[in-house]
Amino acid sequence: MSDEEFNALVDTERDAFKLAILGFAALEAEFVAEIEQAFGGAPELPAELKTASWKLRLGLAVAFGLLPAQYRPLFDRLATVRHRFAHGEIHELSRQLANTLADAALATLTQTGTTTLRRQLAAAPPLMSLRTALIVARALFQTTAGMARGLREQDLRIVARHRMGSQQRSALVRLLLDETGTSSEETGADPD
Repeated sequence: MSDEEFNALVDTERDAFKLAILGFAALEAEFVAEIEQAFGGAPELPAELKTASWKLRLGLAVAFGLLPAQYRPLFDRLATVRHRFAHGEIHELSRQLANTLADAALATLTQTGTTTLRRQLAAAPPLMSLRTALIVARALFQTTAGMARGLREQDLRIVARHRMGSQQRSALVRLLLDETGTSSEETGADPD
């Protein structure tokens, strides 16, 4: 889901059920895409992981460094709300459940300003807590996954430079052996 589509969903959806289901589906799709990238792309992703449970996907995201473990409670709580709506355990978002979402979302932020925001969310309709949790969760995951992707790309560049350096050294060694008149048979080295 594009940023515009996600923002439109969060801004305009008035039904907590639909927002929980669709918002969480958008988050889950981003998790799958990032996990596929961490595995080197979708074709290389093991089939079992394509149909993996949310808990396994969340665990993989943490293991791959896509999401720091300290932020896991926010995603667990969003999954719980989605699950409870999807399985008919709840039909509307209660103040208590909204507060757990708000608390988890605010726990990911720095302490500056969270007291005021916490009071505002407590006084606002429960839907605002769900919206806030989805927005914070998505922004948080996009940021941390982007950082992990950057580190993977940096690692790949280092490996590529090392391989290139190894090839250059091999060519240099061959050149030195040729200049000194030492044949590959004498050194026991492979001529290629």
